[in-house]
Amino acid sequence: MTTESKRLKQILQNAQTSNHLNLNIDEEASVCRKLFLDFVKFVQKSADLVFPSIFLLEIPTDQYSVKEEDFLCHLFHLSSLKVCILKGGRRKSGVPSRGGLVSLPDNFGRLKSITSLDLSFNKFSSVPCCIGELTNLVDLKIDFNSLETAEFPFKNLTALKSISATNNKVQYVSEKIHLLPELQCLNLASNKLTQLPSTLCYCEKLTHLNVSKNCLKCLPNTLFKSKSLVHLSAAHNDIDQLDFDHDDDIALQCLDLQYNFIQLSEDSKLPSCILLQGNVPRPNGTTSPGSQIEDDYDVPKHFLDFDTVSVKVQHHCGGRYTLPSGVQITFPKGCLTADTELFCKLITDDASGFDLDVTDQLLSSILDMRPNGLEFKKPVRIELPFSYSGFDHQKRHITMRAMSHCLDGSSTCEDLNSELITQGGISKVVGYTSHFSLFGAISKLIEDSIEVKKDRSCSLISSANPQHKIKFEENSVQCDTTVTMQVLSVDQNIVHEVTETTDSFASDILLVDVLPETTVFDKPVTVHLGLPYQLIGKSFDRSKLRLMKCSDGSETWNDITSTVDLIFSTLDVSFKIDTFCMFSVIWSNVNGVMRKIFQRQVSYQVQFIAMQRANLPTVVMAQCVQSKLAKQRMEQLKKEGYTGEDSYSVVHELMEGTKFKVKVFGEVQVKYYNDNDRQHMEEKVLKQQFFSQKSPDQSGFCRFCIEPTSNSKPTSTGYVSFHRIVEHECQASVRISPRRSPRGPPQRVKRTHDASGDHGNRLSRDNDVTVPIPEELEHLDDVLVTLKQLDTSLNLPDEREYIYNYDDLGSGMFNEINLRFIASKMGADWPIIGTALGFRKDAMERIKLDNPGQTDEQIFSMLRKWAILHRHEKECVETFIEALKTAERLDIADIVKRIYTDGLENFRKKQRRELSDLPGSSSES
Repeated sequence: MTTESKRLKQILQNAQTSNHLNLNIDEEASVCRKLFLDFVKFVQKSADLVFPSIFLLEIPTDQYSVKEEDFLCHLFHLSSLKVCILKGGRRKSGVPSRGGLVSLPDNFGRLKSITSLDLSFNKFSSVPCCIGELTNLVDLKIDFNSLETAEFPFKNLTALKSISATNNKVQYVSEKIHLLPELQCLNLASNKLTQLPSTLCYCEKLTHLNVSKNCLKCLPNTLFKSKSLVHLSAAHNDIDQLDFDHDDDIALQCLDLQYNFIQLSEDSKLPSCILLQGNVPRPNGTTSPGSQIEDDYDVPKHFLDFDTVSVKVQHHCGGRYTLPSGVQITFPKGCLTADTELFCKLITDDASGFDLDVTDQLLSSILDMRPNGLEFKKPVRIELPFSYSGFDHQKRHITMRAMSHCLDGSSTCEDLNSELITQGGISKVVGYTSHFSLFGAISKLIEDSIEVKKDRSCSLISSANPQHKIKFEENSVQCDTTVTMQVLSVDQNIVHEVTETTDSFASDILLVDVLPETTVFDKPVTVHLGLPYQLIGKSFDRSKLRLMKCSDGSETWNDITSTVDLIFSTLDVSFKIDTFCMFSVIWSNVNGVMRKIFQRQVSYQVQFIAMQRANLPTVVMAQCVQSKLAKQRMEQLKKEGYTGEDSYSVVHELMEGTKFKVKVFGEVQVKYYNDNDRQHMEEKVLKQQFFSQKSPDQSGFCRFCIEPTSNSKPTSTGYVSFHRIVEHECQASVRISPRRSPRGPPQRVKRTHDASGDHGNRLSRDNDVTVPIPEELEHLDDVLVTLKQLDTSLNLPDEREYIYNYDDLGSGMFNEINLRFIASKMGADWPIIGTALGFRKDAMERIKLDNPGQTDEQIFSMLRKWAILHRHEKECVETFIEALKTAERLDIADIVKRIYTDGLENFRKKQRRELSDLPGSSSES
């Protein structure tokens, strides 16, 4: 009997004795679902078996695909089923993940016996209609999905008592909620609710209501008059008013309004059942609730030695931790339920893949806080230093963005309520968070938002430029709708460059979002778009002004002038529209011009640099910098010992956060020492990101070694090739913000290749060997490198190359090549050496966590951190050797000493040769 048959037999036996069919076992989820199908087929084929009266069924849905719909269709065989659990987030294996269910089959409604249904951790965007046929359903859980509305099939769910729909995207609750006559518990925490229906008071048996962690600005007065409601939780919202009339007959026993903005006078008398801890005055709408409670945030101060560190926070007293980079993290008193070990890491190598909108700019390094997703009872305060240069002439808002990686591989982002502070000339953005993730300082276009209600008219006016506004008529929407507008100012010089004439003008670009995204406007909306400033108050041929529209997620701008009526004034042009996206008007548009103008507005002109060390040409520095800084950066690299007059590419256009990859082809290749080194180079060195706000000497560069592909030639010629990493829509992460909706994949510039017709498969100039480039890479440009045959007379250990610039010990002895060689000699007892070098235990534990299962990478990371801290000290080499001796690793100490003395001798020989080459010098000198 096979293992699978044994497992099936065991499941069948358990099902017959316990009436439970629990397939949440330590197997792949797809295997669990196949076992269920085999179970059904086996019972159907066995004439002597009666189909078991299954009372409980649990089947995991993670990694579910539409090809497996068969297992859903067979559920109706379980006619006695009462408890049905179809969810992701499996816990037995310890690896929770989001399930893939987006719908249920129609025959699922035939399971009339079901009383409890759990569909949590899936991808439902709405409550399946077939649930309305489950007339005996008592308990429904649909947490951690993608619901946007709390619309339930109310008519037939007459037995439903409990609904839990937490951690969705619910923005409103249907007015028909009172048609659930038995509803007792409603949990809608962690959604995007902006208001509650007044009909909730007519739910005559509703005792518990949880709407915490939403966007509520007020609570319906009728809720307080409910005769059944016992517990109401509305903590962590945006409530600033409390209209509560104390009544002796009121049923409410607990009203949780903690961490809002409610302010009461001293003579206010409220019953003790109301919890108001953490309510503070609204500080101009910038600071999160609870941030100004001095008692909670007056905690012990700690100054840490490293930007990568683990700390143990005591829950009763909290703590304020300051990193060497200036990052400050404050855990208030009582934010944790128990003493907890937490980790933080400052990511400076741009390897985080931080999510940015097309018009955003990243201002700081990324702070990685773990465990990811850990939630706090009180907000944690984070201060991030940043630098900002507003060279793009846009009106911008600086905020802190939190980014969390989801279990299904996507990511979610939200912009935290933030404030700016300046201390000692250093600017910081301060934000408050209730959970851990990645944090970064972001510069974004100013947003203006309005909530459009069904029964009233309103207007949305841009604070960046009041000439731009949108007017909504009464009854233009069916439900409350949030509309957000940004204004992208257009540089007229770019318009002139693109159109190659000074007689063309373009207006600002309006970027408009709507939530819910499915909103349909019953009445057209009037948009007022300010004219280009060159045309304001002047007479012009209006027939030459074209209205351009770019749909969501598209790169194509369409001329819609003929489909709408344009009404001109001296300041603006107005028109009516029923869908939103991006709009602009341009003078005498030529096909494709608006797309080029927009592309230039959201991208930066850059150049790629590839320079070699003068004294060791095998070492290459490659980097992407803004074109205006390229000459300055090359001069800086020359002072650091690099050479190359034409070691730069032509000008390209890249967007903020664009990822690029460096490749080498021709008669040279990247030098790897082993497979671990190859993986490290491919993942950590040869892939980088471009960020406009970072100085060229801070980030975005890679340093690597090259070698000739053949030693048969005295001089080898090759190319350092640069490629943009193309992110397809299916690969792009989705940013979900309480105020914003995804605007589609970033718009990227697509450049043609050179006239040689290589199209990314570049040829070696001598041997015509084709080097294929993967499809996801877009070739940008190449930079020539040359390499003379190496002098093999040098006595180098293990035939490795070393930089002999020992006049500067930091860049000589402790370069990456030497450190990796030393790391390969240490072995598993490297923590002993780390202790001798002065590393704390928590710092070494953090290094292990950052490089799980990779001993060589752990050792190299430790050595690199030590080198960064000590490489400029005069006796750093002697200090390092003494630490090795203290750790009783005399073998490595001898190797390091030999490398140092050999290198120093060669350096001095080189100096003597250079002196002897000077005019008038003698051989003796």
